[in-house]
Amino acid sequence: MPDIVVCVKQTVDVYQLKPHPETLTPQISQAQWKNSDFDLNALEEAIRIKEKHGGKVYVISTGPEIKPLLVRECLAMGADDAFVLSDPLLAKADGAVTAKVLSSIIKSKVPRWDLILCGEASLDENSYQTGPRLAEIFNVPSISYVSKLEVSDGRIKAWRAL
Repeated sequence: MPDIVVCVKQTVDVYQLKPHPETLTPQISQAQWKNSDFDLNALEEAIRIKEKHGGKVYVISTGPEIKPLLVRECLAMGADDAFVLSDPLLAKADGAVTAKVLSSIIKSKVPRWDLILCGEASLDENSYQTGPRLAEIFNVPSISYVSKLEVSDGRIKAWRAL
């Protein structure tokens, strides 16, 4: 029964951004927020594993202003619990800071886990750093661009898209 942590980033819905009529800069303050599609894919996979093998799914989310409705979306999808840290200082956090904050939450709230899933990248910055940085902090293997996961006999197999 694997216990799975899924990191979910709340981002501006880049598909709904509208340019300012005069400056043509994106009007971020008026944009809608959403859970990253990439992270929701990771959450769906975690829930599939839970439904087949048991265990629990924990969502971890950090950011400058966490939207409760978006956390509830993750719980409605099937996550068992969610832990969030909302702090305006995280608005400019890079991948290293984000991974440190996420790892601190994981260590304090989910000390025993079998797998951490992250989306391939964030919708807003596309930095591709959070998963590998978390793996480095926890001294565990990291596999990016996973296209398929299989759990059997207490082991996890991953297929990587190249």
